[in-house]
Amino acid sequence: MNGNYSVLLQNWCLTCNCYRPPRCVHCVYCDNCVEQFDHHCPWIGTCVGKRNYRFFFLFVLSTTILIGFCNVFCFYNVYISTNSDTSTLNSLHNNIMSGIIWSLTFLFFWLPFALLVYHCYLISKNITTCEKSAGSQQIRYSEGFLGNWLRLCEPIQKSVVCSEGYIVPKSTIYEP
Repeated sequence: MNGNYSVLLQNWCLTCNCYRPPRCVHCVYCDNCVEQFDHHCPWIGTCVGKRNYRFFFLFVLSTTILIGFCNVFCFYNVYISTNSDTSTLNSLHNNIMSGIIWSLTFLFFWLPFALLVYHCYLISKNITTCEKSAGSQQIRYSEGFLGNWLRLCEPIQKSVVCSEGYIVPKSTIYEP
């Protein structure tokens, strides 16, 4: 063949009885094909994919910020009370809840923070958790560091995978 042609490989989904576009995976929990399937999240009870990844990322970001905010202000409350004229043990007794909340938020801050850093890495490379766990280091979908981050700000497009079990033709998808 002459010219610049690319072969589009599509997998057949045996459950949905349709062709799946690239990076589309069938979720066994939701029993649905999901475009750019990242993972099935038990905390939000749904699949994270192309159309809701930004909301998942904002959820992880806001959770990390909230826990960090609570950690800093509870530590500040305990620190201010220990620097007063009273003894450290007496001030901790007066602020026992601040001490407990501070110690718990300090422990639990690292889990969503690690998840946030991991998803920042995935966004920078434009790969999904599913692709990363399969050992794939595909960079063919990458649009560069800034381009990958700007994809989070794009308007949400209509799904290419229909619930009726076929792929919607490109001409019927509304693109502003």
